Amino acid sequence: MAVKYSKTRDFGAKGRKSLKLGKKMFTKKSVHRLKSLAKKRASAWRKKGYIARVVKLTKGYGVYTHTK
Repeated sequence: MAVKYSKTRDFGAKGRKSLKLGKKMFTKKSVHRLKSLAKKRASAWRKKGYIARVVKLTKGYGVYTHTK
């Protein structure tokens, strides 16, 4: 029996480089052990004009950005 494709499960998958947050696609830019370091990196991306988010991963924190 065929399994129905689920975009929610696909884009929420562990190890994936892109993530759907809200109605926007975000790309993984970096991974940090500490949240404080991830927040600093996200802040730097925002200064360049990107929308940036910090997401808790299995090990550490990831910084995801959306296009300008």
